Amino acid sequence: MIDSSEISVVIQGAISEVTIKTIKSIRKILPDSEIIISTWKGSKVKGLLYDKIVFNNDIGAVVFRLNGQKHNLNRQIVSTFNGVKNATRKYVLKLRSDMVILNKNFLKYFDKFPARDFKYKVFEKRIIITNVYTRNSLPRLKCLFHPSDWVMFGLRSDMYKMWNIPLAPEPETSQWFKTHKKPKYDIFPDFLTRYHAEQYIWINVLKKNGINFKFNNYLSYSKKLINISDRSIFNNFIILDYKRKFSFLNLKYPSVIQDNTLIYFYDFIVAYKKYSDKNFEIPLSLQLKNNKKISKTISKLKKHTARISQPFNIILRTVNEILATTFYIIKLPLDIIIEGIKIIK
Repeated sequence: MIDSSEISVVIQGAISEVTIKTIKSIRKILPDSEIIISTWKGSKVKGLLYDKIVFNNDIGAVVFRLNGQKHNLNRQIVSTFNGVKNATRKYVLKLRSDMVILNKNFLKYFDKFPARDFKYKVFEKRIIITNVYTRNSLPRLKCLFHPSDWVMFGLRSDMYKMWNIPLAPEPETSQWFKTHKKPKYDIFPDFLTRYHAEQYIWINVLKKNGINFKFNNYLSYSKKLINISDRSIFNNFIILDYKRKFSFLNLKYPSVIQDNTLIYFYDFIVAYKKYSDKNFEIPLSLQLKNNKKISKTISKLKKHTARISQPFNIILRTVNEILATTFYIIKLPLDIIIEGIKIIK
């Protein structure tokens, strides 16, 4: 397994009261790693134990929703890229400043999926990402080119290539739909942005590396785009399930909803066989564990078992109360006799 002395950890973003927990978790799990904080000028970093710090000019954020929420896309690009530039180790782990690392088991997956389709290969090695929020191409959201940007691990050279992209033109990007009409199927009617942050990053990485296509906005959706999106994602990343396999916790969003719009590790395994290595054997245990029919049967079994157990629980509680009552009926006169004798004496 990769040793922590080979890793630079880039903590990017605004400093908050939880950032000290981020650093403590890194020191515990990756004790010999190089810790680099990449944040904004004027940030309070007293008490934080790091190896390097990069103070960036805060380029600000732009409103991208009707409720006033702001887009931090360019902030993320600036802080991450400048952090990676200052890394000196072979590998880079990038994570937000409000996340903690739980264990290092993700490292064992790094070299497990070497096969690639060279037509869609961007990086020398795959970059590990989490399934939150790596969106699948199914029509529920119609959301393509959306690999998660929460946490990433890869070769320093590949991470440099991932984040060495132009900043989004603003406010044009974040407020695109102020002046453009949306399709009817949009499920984010309050979004003004042209692209989700993840999409902007990934489509610019692809185009900078010679994979060209027309993707007008985050709602663009066609068979051709689905094909490019799937092949590019499944040939450049390893997607691990949040917390279970890629063991990090986002302290800002501790209750993460994982639904059927995400790409899970098993989905990645199936896609790896489809797009990268047709001879890859998916373990039978994984296939059975992820079989929809079996999963549905198990779910039904649990539900009905729970229903059956309810009357038994009532019976057990009743028997327990009867036994307890009987015990104290017997104990009471004995206590009276014993305590009476003590008083007489």
